[in-house]
Amino acid sequence: MSASEQTSPARPRVFISYSHDSPAHCDLVLHLAQQLRRDGINAELDQFHQEELKHWPRWCEEQLRPENFDFVLSVCTPDTSGVSRAGLQRMWAKEFSGKGP
Repeated sequence: MSASEQTSPARPRVFISYSHDSPAHCDLVLHLAQQLRRDGINAELDQFHQEELKHWPRWCEEQLRPENFDFVLSVCTPDTSGVSRAGLQRMWAKEFSGKGP
């Protein structure tokens, strides 16, 4: 087997976007991200960067760029599912069309 065949495949890159409804919900999302990492998925979450985050909305926009991640996982509660879905749709529309809402 050659050296190139021995390299492991790239780990999927997943950005986790979630509602910050309660500390308990945030904790559950953190545990999900940690489990995904243990399972070999490159999961990214704002909670992993609390010390360095200066401008959270800008950081999220940068993370949502298609070249940064393979997938976006949106974790919502029943109260926020429509709001988060609409927000993601606006952001993707802006990214791909070059036009904002």
